[in-house]
Amino acid sequence: MLQNLDLTKLIFGRLTWEAIPFHEPILLVTFIAVVLGGIALLGAITYFKVWGTLWRDWITSIDHKKIGIMYIILGLVMLLRGFSDA
Repeated sequence: MLQNLDLTKLIFGRLTWEAIPFHEPILLVTFIAVVLGGIALLGAITYFKVWGTLWRDWITSIDHKKIGIMYIILGLVMLLRGFSDA
């Protein structure tokens, strides 16, 4: 039974290349902008060597003010994502 199992079918299920809307330019531009923005953000964090500070002072923080700031930033990111989806 496992010999007939296709790896792409196992990972993606029924999702095929035809399901991706290549004919929608707004979706493609948004996807490309998000990918390039993410790569630029990771590159900037690495270039300025703030991974330790980011992890130690922000991501693992229990300070309620920092958690609130991170919550607001996540809310703004989700708002922009909602605009792009709409």
